[in-house]
Amino acid sequence: MKKNLTLLFAILLVGAFQLNAQNIVFGGAGDPNGEFDGGLNDWKTIGLGTCSLDSNDNNAAWIWSEDGTMSQGAFWGARTAIVSPSVANGAAGFNSDFYDNTGNGTFGAGLCPAPHVGVLETPVIDCSSLNDGVFLWFYQYWREFFAEAEIHVSNNGGMTFDNIYIVNEDIEVNQESRNTVVLDITDAAAGASEVVIRFVFDGTLCNANGCGYYFWLIDDVEVSDRNSLANSLALVQDDNSFQPFFPFLNTQAPSCITAKDTFGFSAGVTVAVPASGLQVDDVTNAVISAVVEQLNPLNGAVEDTLFSVDTLVGTVSLGDTIFTNFGGALWAPEVGEGRYRVRYRVSCDQDDLDFITSDNTHSATRGEFLVDDSVDPAMTKNRGIVSASRWNVNNSTDFWYVGNVFDIPNYNCNNVTYFTNQFEFCAAWNDFAPYEMELFIVEVSADAVANGYENFDFSGELTENDGLTILGQIPFTYESDDQGFAALREDMTDFFGEYIELQPGTTYWVLARYKGEDIVFHCWDDNAKLPLTTGVLWYDDTDLGFRWFFTGNLGQANVLNMTLTIDIDTKADEVLLPENTFNLYPNPVINDQLTISLDFDQATDGMIVIYDQNGKVLSMREHKGMMDQTLTTDVYMYAPGVYFVRMMTDEGSLTKEFVIQR
Repeated sequence: MKKNLTLLFAILLVGAFQLNAQNIVFGGAGDPNGEFDGGLNDWKTIGLGTCSLDSNDNNAAWIWSEDGTMSQGAFWGARTAIVSPSVANGAAGFNSDFYDNTGNGTFGAGLCPAPHVGVLETPVIDCSSLNDGVFLWFYQYWREFFAEAEIHVSNNGGMTFDNIYIVNEDIEVNQESRNTVVLDITDAAAGASEVVIRFVFDGTLCNANGCGYYFWLIDDVEVSDRNSLANSLALVQDDNSFQPFFPFLNTQAPSCITAKDTFGFSAGVTVAVPASGLQVDDVTNAVISAVVEQLNPLNGAVEDTLFSVDTLVGTVSLGDTIFTNFGGALWAPEVGEGRYRVRYRVSCDQDDLDFITSDNTHSATRGEFLVDDSVDPAMTKNRGIVSASRWNVNNSTDFWYVGNVFDIPNYNCNNVTYFTNQFEFCAAWNDFAPYEMELFIVEVSADAVANGYENFDFSGELTENDGLTILGQIPFTYESDDQGFAALREDMTDFFGEYIELQPGTTYWVLARYKGEDIVFHCWDDNAKLPLTTGVLWYDDTDLGFRWFFTGNLGQANVLNMTLTIDIDTKADEVLLPENTFNLYPNPVINDQLTISLDFDQATDGMIVIYDQNGKVLSMREHKGMMDQTLTTDVYMYAPGVYFVRMMTDEGSLTKEFVIQR
C-alpha cells in the first residue's frame, strides 16, 4: 500500500519536539539512535537496486555525516548543514550526487552511478503501547532532481514492508526543502511490537536528463503518539511558499548604482495546515517585521540595523495567509562598500508555544546583497556564488538563449562613468569537448521596457526585434580542458573591440547562445531568488512556440549564473576641480604609504581612484563628507613606477601623478 503525503512545515533554524505529554517509543531528546549521535548506531544501511556500472550495490549506502552535510558531491555548492536540534552530533544521509560522480562532476564515474537505491533501516521498535495513534517525526534536508523519498513500514520485524509513504512530492526538479516531517503511520504500526521503518532514497526514476541525483539528510527521528501543536506560525510569500520578497535589482553592484535602487518590502504570515490528526491553535497579535542589516564582511555577523519597519496583522487562524507591504515603506540603500541583508520575521503573543519557530524567519544567506567598490566591481544577480544547480535545454531549434537583465539606474555619482569589462558565467557541455557558443550584450529600448515590457515583441528573435540592439557579439569556445561548471570569463566588448559605456537609465541583457541540438547545462543559483525580470530565456514552450520569457514573471525566480564585471573611466578630467583640492606626499613614495591631503571648503562626497599608466584601476574607494583632512593608503603592493590618483566628485575631477621608488 503506497500513500502520498505532503511535507508539513518549512524549517530553517533549530526547533524542538517539546509540547504535550507523550509516549515516545523511539528517538527523542538524548537518544543516540534518534539523534545519530556519533554514528548510525543501531540503524542498518542497505544498497538495493542495480548500479549502472558493475559494482557492489552496497556502495549505495546511507552514511553518518559528522557535520550534517553532503558536501562531498560535486553539486553541493555553498549549501549549509541540515538544521536540526542535534546537528552537532551528526546526521544520516544518502548522497546520490557523490555516488554518481565521486565529487568531480564527471557523470557516471562514481562508486555506484545512478540509477541506484539506498535504504536506512531502524532497529525493531515496540509500538504495542501505542494503540490510538503512531506518528513518525523527523527533520530533513532534501534536494530533488529525479528521485523519490519513501518511508516503508513493517509490523512483522522487517519480513515484509506493506505500507509505503511517499514524501517530498511537492518538491520540484532542482528545488530543495529543509522541513520537519510528520507522518501518521497508525494504520501500519498501532499496537505492533515489531515495527521496522525504512527511509528509502529511490534513484531509479529517470528521464532524458538523468536519474536520481542530489541528497537526503535526516536527523532527530522520533516515533510517538504525539499528534498536536500549539501553533505553526510561518513566514510566506505570495506563492504560499517559504520565499520572502527580496526587492533589490542586483545582489552585487557598485555603491553609486546601488544607492539609486530604492526598494520596498513585502511578506506574509500563515498558520500552516497540519497533517491529518494534528490540532493547531489560532495565533493572536501576529507581527511581521522587515529589517536591513549591515553585516561583518568576513563572518556575516550583524554589525548594525540600518532600517526596520513592523506591521501588526492581528489574529491568524488555521489556513489563513495575510500579506503586507508595510504601508508602502521605502528604503534607499545609500551605503558604502560592504555586506548587507534584508531580513523578515513574524512573531506573536504565543511565541513560546510556536512549535517550529525556525520558519518564522528565513535562512541567514537569503536576502544578502553586496556593495562593491573594489578594483573590478561587479554587477550580478547570484552573489558571485557558482551554484551546483543547472539549467538545461534540449530541443530541436537551431539555438536557444539564456541571460540576465541588468537595469542601470539614473546615477550621477561623483563624475563616474562605468564600462563593461568581462562577462562571467558557468556552464558545461555533456561531452566536455571543444564547444563553440556566442555571448551578447544587448541594449533594450526604453519603449520596449516601458510598463513592464508592455510594448515588447516577445516572439521576435534577437536579430529581428525592434526593441533589442546588439552592442557586442563575442564568439566563445568551451575548451576540452575546462572543468565542468567552473567559472568562465570573456572580455565583453563592442564590434570594434572597445569596452561599452553603460548609460544611466538603460536596460541591458547579457546573453549566452547555445546550439539547440545539444544538451548544455547552464548554472543558476537556487540560494538567491529575485522577483520580476531577473533573467531572460528564449526557448520553445510548445504551445506558443519560441518566445522570450522572464524567469521572475512567475514569482520568486532562481537566479541565472551570469555576472558582468565593469570598469570606470580613468582617462580624462572633463570638469577640473581646483588644483589645491588635494596634494600627495611623500612624492616619490619610499615608505610604502601615500598620504592624500584634502582641502574642501564644505563636506563633499567623492570617489578616490588609484590607477597605473595603462589606466588599470588598482583601488577605488568612496568617501563621504570629505573636508580639510588627510587620508593614508598603503601602496606596498605596487611595483616601482608611475601611478595616478584621481579625485571624482559631482562638481568635477582632478588627477595627480605620484612615483613609487624603492
